Amino acid sequence: MNTKPIIGALFALALSICSGVSMQAQQSRGLSFLETQTDARAAAMGNVTLTKTDRNYLYTNPASIFNGDTKLTVLATGLMFKTQENEFVEGKLGFGAASVGYRFLDRHVIYAGFRYQGGMKIKGNTNDQWGYSRKSYTPFDWAVDMGYAFKFNKMFAAYATGSFIQSYTGRVAYAGAFSVGANCLIPISAKSDINVGARVADFGAPINYAKNESYALPTNMQVTADYGLTISENHKLRAVVGGKYYFLPYNAQVFQTNVGAEYTLFNIASLRAGYQYGSKETSLWSVGAGVALYGAKLDFGYLKSLNDFGADRLVLSLSFDY
Repeated sequence: MNTKPIIGALFALALSICSGVSMQAQQSRGLSFLETQTDARAAAMGNVTLTKTDRNYLYTNPASIFNGDTKLTVLATGLMFKTQENEFVEGKLGFGAASVGYRFLDRHVIYAGFRYQGGMKIKGNTNDQWGYSRKSYTPFDWAVDMGYAFKFNKMFAAYATGSFIQSYTGRVAYAGAFSVGANCLIPISAKSDINVGARVADFGAPINYAKNESYALPTNMQVTADYGLTISENHKLRAVVGGKYYFLPYNAQVFQTNVGAEYTLFNIASLRAGYQYGSKETSLWSVGAGVALYGAKLDFGYLKSLNDFGADRLVLSLSFDY
């Protein structure tokens, strides 16, 4: 059975939803779900990564857990895409993630997580630019993630994560992805600090569905700096700026820069907003809010695409710290 039409249709649709890159750049870009934002707080702040955080450590900043007293953390998050109608596809694309982290001997943290993306059905008996398909498919991607972080001192920490991935597009394929990063927290005064993070993410061998159907992972470099200020006991601000450069695959390179801000009242309620400027039509703006109470944090983020190929996204996250 010829599954190449199915794979072509899936990648063109899913990549335009998740990445927003141009159709020309999508031809060899694979596993776009690795780029999906898993944290509603970070999504609301311009889709930023590596910011100083107190939730969703594994998928946001694994070293940030050392900035507090958290020993055990758990997270669940869900995401829905608002997409354009397509005569070849039915259903809604959804994304879910869960993670847990455990800190021990003060300097060490281990993480485990799971991500899943699916929900669309590519119709059979269709004839389009990718060819003719006789059978309907319900493609999906999932990843099992592991991570480890180590604190060198009060300022510096480093981490590494790895993922085992399965992708189904009519044929099953497997891949592995790895990431390494470091974080530096610089206290300026008793009421302010600067946090700087850097990471190389999702490098690994291309994923192969067949002999002539190979797709490179969305390997990228990330740098983020954020500034926190405690105005008073009941009022806090955090501003963040960052950049991401997807240097693989070579014919789909994308640069993005992110800016965002958060205002927190009484250490309970937060309001957030941000903007992402991206090459190849990946720009968006975002807003969101969150509530934190007794170790539980509920966050909402909404991302509005500013291009014809992207999609609006709604992110909800629930986390607990102990």
